[in-house]
Amino acid sequence: MDNPLNHAYALSSIFTRYKRIHDKVFNFSIASPIRVSGRSSLEPLRAYEQELSSLRKELGAIQEQLSVLEKQKARQKTTEGEVLDVVTEYTNALSETIDQLQYIFRNLRLEYAGDEALLGYRENEYREDCAAYDDSIQEYRRLGLKLKAAFENR
Repeated sequence: MDNPLNHAYALSSIFTRYKRIHDKVFNFSIASPIRVSGRSSLEPLRAYEQELSSLRKELGAIQEQLSVLEKQKARQKTTEGEVLDVVTEYTNALSETIDQLQYIFRNLRLEYAGDEALLGYRENEYREDCAAYDDSIQEYRRLGLKLKAAFENR
C-alpha cells in the first residue's frame, strides 16, 4: 500500500466496523449507553472490546506503513504528500477514538465483573470518559472532512 488512497480505503473499512459498534451501543445519546444494562452487558462488552482491539491492531499496521511513507516522502510538498499528511492525521484520530471507546468498555466490563479496582466506576468518571470520547469523535470528523477535501483537490 504505497498510495494514500489505498490507505483511505482500508481506513474506511475499519471506520465502518467501528461505527457499527458505536451505533449498537450509543443509539440515542453518548451519555446513556449500556451503563444501565448492568451485568447482562458483560458478554457484549467483552465482544466489543475484542473487536475494537482487532481494529486497533489493523490501525497500528496502517500507522506503521504511513510512517514509512512519510519518511520516503521526506517532507515533499506535493499534492500526494499533503494527502498523506491528512491520511496520517485521520488515522491517528480514529485510533484515539477507538482507544477511548475500548477504555470505556474495559472499565464497564471490569466494574460489572466485580473488579475491586473499578467497583463503582463512578458516574462522574464515566461521564468524563464519555466527554473525552465525544471530543475524539469530533476530531476524527473534522479530519474526515479535511481528508475528503484533500482527495477532491488531488
